[in-house]
Amino acid sequence: MADPVTTNKALTIPATGSDPNAWGPIVNENFSLIDAFLGTTTALTLSSGTVTLNASQVQAVRLALSGMLSGAVTIIVPQKAGYFYFHDLTTRGGYAITVSTGASGGRTQNLPAKMCHIYTDGTNVWRVNEPDHGETKDFAGPTLPPLWLWADGSAVSRSTYADLFSAIGFATTGTVTSGSTSITGVAALPVGLVAPLSIPIEGAGIPTGTTVTDFSGSAGNYTLTISQAATATTA
Repeated sequence: MADPVTTNKALTIPATGSDPNAWGPIVNENFSLIDAFLGTTTALTLSSGTVTLNASQVQAVRLALSGMLSGAVTIIVPQKAGYFYFHDLTTRGGYAITVSTGASGGRTQNLPAKMCHIYTDGTNVWRVNEPDHGETKDFAGPTLPPLWLWADGSAVSRSTYADLFSAIGFATTGTVTSGSTSITGVAALPVGLVAPLSIPIEGAGIPTGTTVTDFSGSAGNYTLTISQAATATTA
């Protein structure tokens, strides 16, 4: 009967009373694997498509990625909890590298073009120390790094970038009347937003490009003045 192995890194667990006179080689092999976890590198040359990491590949402390991408790449890690240290040295050519467990409905993670730690709970994947949604940084390069958007005023989808919208925007309810530039009975505004002037606003009956020009009232019953008249009546 074969000895069991550990859940995450497949280290051999000698069963009690088994492996007479063979514990030394088994323990030595385990220590070699532990040493690999702490100091070796798995080299992967990528181009496009899906790459599924095998047990020996994920037993290294560093996954060094190289190659010139000709299409998007998805890296599948085992469906077991653990950390992975990726070092991306590829020539991206504008293509993304995504890390996934392959689990149905699991969260995936775009890989930044640098060194980073990735954690998985066996289903979902996260980048350790992810930047905060809405965080801004100075950047002098002509090509946008993965996971970032230019802060140039361009419109982006609030459904595609739902986490970003949640961080820098807000949703509330109010009543508009066709032909009016007032939204009445606005239920709430974010704490600390004293005067939401010039911010874009959208919703049913509100034309694209509308902004807030004035506001009054008190909590639970604000009135917003908008830059364009509503085209429909809704609440």
